[in-house]
Amino acid sequence: MKLSMLFMLGTLAFNVNAAINNGNDLYNVLHEEEVNSHNLGITQWDDVFEINGYIHGETDALANKSIPIEFRLCFPNHTTQGQIIDIVHQYLENNPSIRNEDASYLTYNALKQFYSCKLNKTL
Repeated sequence: MKLSMLFMLGTLAFNVNAAINNGNDLYNVLHEEEVNSHNLGITQWDDVFEINGYIHGETDALANKSIPIEFRLCFPNHTTQGQIIDIVHQYLENNPSIRNEDASYLTYNALKQFYSCKLNKTL
């Protein structure tokens, strides 16, 4: 039972993140959810789960202690998922010419200006 549950969760995580390859993919999901929720009052839960799953996975990887400190991200206590998503969305919105780049690379670039461990030495 536990093994089948782990397999199912692993498959779900792979399928969610498989749709986001570059900045255009990530921006489209973020923008679509923003339009639906703000203008239409509709929440597309599959988009919400996709965004949260992708960003959560990226931030966990980028804050991993095995990453050299000069590249690692350090998030202050009480940093919310919403704040992180807003930063990534705004970065993509303001930099359309580079959205063709890898989504992980763009997520890192968006967040490092605020959460670089080198900047947050007190964390």
